[in-house]
Amino acid sequence: MSAAFIAVSALTSNALSLKQTGTFPHEETAYTQGLFYYHGYLYESIGLYGQSEFRKLDPNTGKILKKVSFNKRYFAEGACELGGWIFVLTWNEETCFVINPTTLEIVAQLPYQGEGWGLCSDGKNLIMSNGSDQLVVRDPKNLKILRRVTVRYKGRSVDQLNELEYINGEVWANVYMTDVIVRIDPKTGTVKEKMNFENKIPLAQRGRNAEVMNGIAWNPQTGQLLLGGKLWKNFFRYLMTP
Repeated sequence: MSAAFIAVSALTSNALSLKQTGTFPHEETAYTQGLFYYHGYLYESIGLYGQSEFRKLDPNTGKILKKVSFNKRYFAEGACELGGWIFVLTWNEETCFVINPTTLEIVAQLPYQGEGWGLCSDGKNLIMSNGSDQLVVRDPKNLKILRRVTVRYKGRSVDQLNELEYINGEVWANVYMTDVIVRIDPKTGTVKEKMNFENKIPLAQRGRNAEVMNGIAWNPQTGQLLLGGKLWKNFFRYLMTP
């Protein structure tokens, strides 16, 4: 399957064109929370109480190469890599797991206050969402809050920020319960572009039990973008051009 999609609402002249180049197999029972590439592999955090896991996947086939399950009292949320370690948030448990990316051994737990939703890294610090209109920048050593940024589009706040990915100096965020992804300037919080995928990704190819769009993974080595959702049977590959 191949289709072109051009973002429909941009504040700047650098709107992106995303060309869909195919699908990527995904386990249909997996409640996707976090998604990212690291050292040639695809990593995914899976949510829901009693089902929460963190997985290392083959980037070509989606096969699970290794996984770790969390205690049933934890609801896993967003995840990312920073400094050779993987960080996985939890929804209401105020705990961030630090994981060895090779063995998937949990090596530490870091506390924080409030809900955890999405997570990404700018290469120095962690950037977290909590379902509000805020991006929270945190120190990876102790999760101390360094600063907060309010996300706005045309002067209005954008809340329900969920899964995050850091791409070329921007934070891309799923907006929960929608098919919208926003491109955010992490310094100012300004939304540079809203990308609406409604009717662009066929419901039949998402899967019979598919829930909301969630999951953004950027592979800088290949220039490939992978977009997915909770309980989707397929993820979708895109190439991105200015």
